[in-house]
Amino acid sequence: MDDERIEITDEIREHVKAEIERTGAGIFKLMRGRKDMPEGFRSESVMQIARGQGTTIKRSHIDYAFALWRETIPHLVASKAERRAVRERLNRLGIGPGTVFVNDDPPEGLKPHQIYGWLNSPTSKIRKDHVDWFLGALADLEAAVAEGDKDISLPKKRQGCPELDMDLTAVHRKDLADWQARTGIGPFRLLSGRNDVPPGLSANMVRRWTKGTARKTYSGYYDYVRATYEAAIPLKRLSLEDRNRLYAQKEHAGSWDKLLARLRPHADDLTADLLASWAVGNAATARQDLWDFVSERLCLADEESQIPQQGQARSGYVQIPQQTIIDMQSRMRALRRGSISLLKGRDDIPRGLKPGTVDRWFNRENPATKPEYLTYFLKVLDAAEPKAEPKTHRKTLAGRLGLNEDAHWK
Repeated sequence: MDDERIEITDEIREHVKAEIERTGAGIFKLMRGRKDMPEGFRSESVMQIARGQGTTIKRSHIDYAFALWRETIPHLVASKAERRAVRERLNRLGIGPGTVFVNDDPPEGLKPHQIYGWLNSPTSKIRKDHVDWFLGALADLEAAVAEGDKDISLPKKRQGCPELDMDLTAVHRKDLADWQARTGIGPFRLLSGRNDVPPGLSANMVRRWTKGTARKTYSGYYDYVRATYEAAIPLKRLSLEDRNRLYAQKEHAGSWDKLLARLRPHADDLTADLLASWAVGNAATARQDLWDFVSERLCLADEESQIPQQGQARSGYVQIPQQTIIDMQSRMRALRRGSISLLKGRDDIPRGLKPGTVDRWFNRENPATKPEYLTYFLKVLDAAEPKAEPKTHRKTLAGRLGLNEDAHWK
């Protein structure tokens, strides 16, 4: 009888494990959406057999599970070596999986993104018949390219590319690393914006040379990259010390435009915005020739002449005593007013004095400022009125009762 319970033998356990291994699917996945399950069927009852659990099961339930597995097309997960081998075949052709689909008729339901996922994820499963089709179509495309077939469809960047005629060795990888270290330029910046890049050459291709994932390339590509690196103007990686010294020069000059004026005559590529991006960190590198020019003209390498010593103010500035800082902060708290509130709406503020200027006095060690700024702000503090007490919030219980919310209940 179908409802009789049978003993779970070692043979049944091995059969269940073999089906899971063959198809790459558990019974729970296979029973989704099905309405023909026997009464009382539970996927967990079947899956626990593979884990060595359970002693009996209904005959109808195990027969149903085996029937589902027999209908299932096997799925597989490729090893790292297998996936790498397929990617290398695609790289040698200079194409992606999508090109294989363009040149053949894929099975129903198979899309390029499924192949992309399978190639790039160590856990991605895919139907075995789909993989068999893809590998066969890829082999046909490789043969067509080798024979010079004109009917195949290749990406525009791949059309007209020379054959792979150069083996990449450790020496080539070292040369590439040396060129990048000397210039500070990576593949993307090297090729970006150039209109003479050979068709088919890309920054990702150069990255694969450097990483060693590409074993062969076109000699013309390598020669172009080498010549471009040799002609490239090196970049300097800016340190925090470089930025601080440049920013100190801007503070002394008053603005980036005034600092740029001190550098005239200068190259057209040197602008006030560029100087600012170097100093504030928006640019991680600077062209070595431009930086050398700025550094020499401003004597940035002369630490003593450019940056005030600890506790020493720049020319035209006065050091603000620590007690004065403490007194100003105490008075502002008593007034319940910040620098924005104190300076807002005033028409007699000295040029260049802003709320941010005042805030920096409180946030820096040994702050310095222009004498007229400090004198003016102290006068503002002397004449300032305290900020009005905040109104009681009417939505609170104390507010509705007309009580002071800060009062202590007794």
